Amino acid sequence: MTTSPTPIEQILTIIEQHRCFVVTGHERPDGDAVGSTLALWHALRQLGRRVECVLQSGVPRRYAFLPGAASVTPRTAMAQPQVVIVADCDGVHRADISPEVLRQAEQVIDIDHHGMNPPFGHVAYVDTGACAAGELVHRLLTAADVTIDGDIATCLYCAIAADTGFFRFRNTSREALAICAELVAAGADPHYIARRAAELQPISSVLLLGRALANIQVIADGSIITACLLPEDFAAAAAGAEETEGIIDRLKFIEGARVVALFRDEGRGEIRVSLRAARGVNVSRIAQKFGGGGHEAAAGCTIRGPMKDAHTAVVQELRAVVV
Repeated sequence: MTTSPTPIEQILTIIEQHRCFVVTGHERPDGDAVGSTLALWHALRQLGRRVECVLQSGVPRRYAFLPGAASVTPRTAMAQPQVVIVADCDGVHRADISPEVLRQAEQVIDIDHHGMNPPFGHVAYVDTGACAAGELVHRLLTAADVTIDGDIATCLYCAIAADTGFFRFRNTSREALAICAELVAAGADPHYIARRAAELQPISSVLLLGRALANIQVIADGSIITACLLPEDFAAAAAGAEETEGIIDRLKFIEGARVVALFRDEGRGEIRVSLRAARGVNVSRIAQKFGGGGHEAAAGCTIRGPMKDAHTAVVQELRAVVV
């Protein structure tokens, strides 16, 4: 009896048969998306392929230290890339690249650890049990006999560490820790990566955090904690949209909170909502009701309209799951 090739085997065949690649992640990329795409970029270059790393949103300042970050471009220079690899992207609509590039590619590969939206592309390597897309990229590169050098190790360590809250979140697994131990042996510096990706912040980010904390609302006897950021908050802090990363996790530190939510109005007529939950609460289902997605403990969505309406609608759904 013949067996169908695994997704990793299919991807290895595509890499063997093609020469021109573009790698990308999800819009507004986080540490996992940036680290995973850059690791793929380094690996494909090592394999002698022509490759570009494309992120329309750019690389957030906190991840600009990653090897290869300076080579990331907002658009591809290839007339028609043969293969596009999309990492850490929960749904094709969130890919941080022009839809036209995806349509023109001979092969599109989806590498992801989410599961709320349908897989996409010609090959989908999706494992919702993985802590990060970086874990899946590590498996792929190991199968491809890529040498995990210091640059790749640094990118993958950052990807996994960022998506596990530097090994504090529930998705921190034995496999993730074992992989990161290998990456440290290969040249990743845990202190340096943690310092650059999770600790050092420009004053604008600290001021924006202060604005968010000043706007906290305590709901349902503290079971629900929300914070809102308005355009004037971004202006007062001289902060950009990317500097909201990490604020939602600060709200999780509040004792007694079962669900926390950060609402962001960036002046585009829509409200971006980030949700985090304690064990036993599934915020991905709530995010889905508003067209979003994510994980059981971490999800998000975008709601068009004013802040007041978005806040009221989401809090109503949150109340239903915490009472």
